[in-house]
Amino acid sequence: MVRIKYSEVGDLVYTDWYTVGPNFIVRGIINIKTFTFQVIEFNTDTVSEGQGNNLRHTKNMLKNTLSNVGVNFTGEIRKR
Repeated sequence: MVRIKYSEVGDLVYTDWYTVGPNFIVRGIINIKTFTFQVIEFNTDTVSEGQGNNLRHTKNMLKNTLSNVGVNFTGEIRKR
């Protein structure tokens, strides 16, 4: 299972930037109050957005959306 590292700023949590292609860099943002998420490009264009029922559901939806736009999650991020 691959875990995504999030950084929290106020009511928002951000993923790292993911490079999908030479001109396609994306990041996920979740509003923890409303459980809405967005996948945005580096130039701030919105690629996809949605809303979950709770934070766990929203994070899962965000991960699936990032996978659908081309982000490849391989290996484990956390160290044991």
